[in-house]
Amino acid sequence: MVIPDGALDAAFASVVVAVLGLVGLVVGHWVQYRLGKQKAQMDGLTVMVNELQEEREKANAREERAVERMDRLDRKLTELRQELGQARDETERAREEAAKARRENAGLEEYVGRLVDHINRRLPPPPPERRRMIETN
Repeated sequence: MVIPDGALDAAFASVVVAVLGLVGLVVGHWVQYRLGKQKAQMDGLTVMVNELQEEREKANAREERAVERMDRLDRKLTELRQELGQARDETERAREEAAKARRENAGLEEYVGRLVDHINRRLPPPPPERRRMIETN
């Protein structure tokens, strides 16, 4: 039995096409496997990135709250400093008034002492400038 030349060529071509198809199928499956593997890695990385973004957002929210708290504390500190300054001013004024009152009191005590001394000795009252000092206070 003799095989015609055209049939042999056609059979060879069919075998080549079948081998190329199998090679293409194997390469396609290999590429799909690699892509699936890379997609799984990408999904894992995406999950990690999402978690990191959530943590960053939480950290940003904590930072904003901390900044607001610091601003409130700063305003409170400023108010307390102003109150302290006012209290110091009031204290200084009170000290000045107390010193003035002590000086006036000392002068009045001296005048009252002289007045009592004059009365006990049956002398006339002290000079008028001392009396004016008592009347104005």
